Amino acid sequence: MKKYILPFIGLVLLSLNSIAQKPVKYIKSDKYEGVIFSNPNLIRPEDRSKPLYIPSEMDIAKMEKLLSGPTGKSFLLLNNRNPNHDHPCDFVNSLPKYKRYYFGVWMKDEKVIMTYLFINTNDNRDWKKSFFYIEDGGCGYFCIIYSVKSGSFLKLSMS
Repeated sequence: MKKYILPFIGLVLLSLNSIAQKPVKYIKSDKYEGVIFSNPNLIRPEDRSKPLYIPSEMDIAKMEKLLSGPTGKSFLLLNNRNPNHDHPCDFVNSLPKYKRYYFGVWMKDEKVIMTYLFINTNDNRDWKKSFFYIEDGGCGYFCIIYSVKSGSFLKLSMS
């Protein structure tokens, strides 16, 4: 009996981890596709202590519309330098190629949407079913923070 307890506990922990990483919803339009997540352990370590909420599809659509318009393009052009690389990133022309992970986070009593954008890595992981973080992704991985209240972009960061 005892020899079955440890494998059983391992399976329970594995299934809990798997459940915690599952997306809330997959969304797709003609200009973007992504998944909404709600697990705080999946976002940047410095943001994990902040309370999460599930962003609405309407708020995500507003953010995406702004991102693909003149305001978003200006924001991307102003923030397209990766400090670890000599050349600027071409986010504007490549934007439709990026997949997205969306998280709703409360920052100073304000709802923000943290969006991780990445070029699909084709490494046999199903990006729609579980989150994966990329370090040193260069121009292939970056994060945008968007204020729902003000309807503006607050920050762009690259790994």
